[in-house]
Amino acid sequence: MDKSCTLSVIVPFHNADSTIEECIYSIIKQMPSCSELILIDDHSSDNSWKICQTFSKRYARIFVYQNEGIGVLDCIIKVTTQKM
Repeated sequence: MDKSCTLSVIVPFHNADSTIEECIYSIIKQMPSCSELILIDDHSSDNSWKICQTFSKRYARIFVYQNEGIGVLDCIIKVTTQKM
């Protein structure tokens, strides 16, 4: 993650392989250049994680994390406080 970034868009998802790609493209089109997209997988059992990994490899300002069983909110707090 870029510590100088001024805007972080956080999207938690669960089994969203039919919609996550459209969601990501929609957000990217609207994001300012100094912003980042943080995707948090909440134990998906479909291809959502792989789709998001592909995007994070393609776009430097997309970051993907997996919830480690601590709850989505706690995962968001953990990911965002690592930036500080």
